[in-house]
Amino acid sequence: MPRSSKKIDELLHDIKSPLTSAIISCEEALDKDPLNENLRDVRESLKYIASLINADSGDERFSVREVISSSIKSAKKFSIDSCEINFSSPDNYIYGNTIKFKRVIDNILLNAIEALATNIVIRVEIVMANSENASTVVKISDNGPGIMAGDLEKVFDNGFSTKDKTMVNSGLGLYICKSIIEKDFGGQISVESKIGRDHGTTFTLVFP
Repeated sequence: MPRSSKKIDELLHDIKSPLTSAIISCEEALDKDPLNENLRDVRESLKYIASLINADSGDERFSVREVISSSIKSAKKFSIDSCEINFSSPDNYIYGNTIKFKRVIDNILLNAIEALATNIVIRVEIVMANSENASTVVKISDNGPGIMAGDLEKVFDNGFSTKDKTMVNSGLGLYICKSIIEKDFGGQISVESKIGRDHGTTFTLVFP
């Protein structure tokens, strides 16, 4: 095992123990104060971090509606006026790693929020390629300022970012999103954006 990989495994192992203890402490505190929303948020955030550490735990068939609804709930805690979701069917299910799918949605929503978007619309639809094959398409649109044409082709590059250099940022968000969608789900991701009048950005995610 490479030295760097061994160090990462050791670090993750060291994180798991105090993280589990913190989750248990939150659970115990919530038993005494079940209506404490702040404490509930802390518990859910800790659980999400724990799930990221165990993100390679396996694939399953999951509800797109449930995962995206969870991401929207988190996004609404930030300064956005509205965040809505529209489905073309009662529910859509895809097969893959639930945590990685949520990570993609969270990343894109966070980018929209950091771009000062006040309205986000998510559309989920089933597109039939033929009588036997269908794809689930997720479109995430925002009314942010848009992305410059020169930057648009680089948004999925490793390390690229349009954010202010004074902001804490690794530039890995969309690069990771693209990698997860293509390698873990066998899907595709693309982006369209306008600046000026009718400004905004739309990410299209296609899952087979």
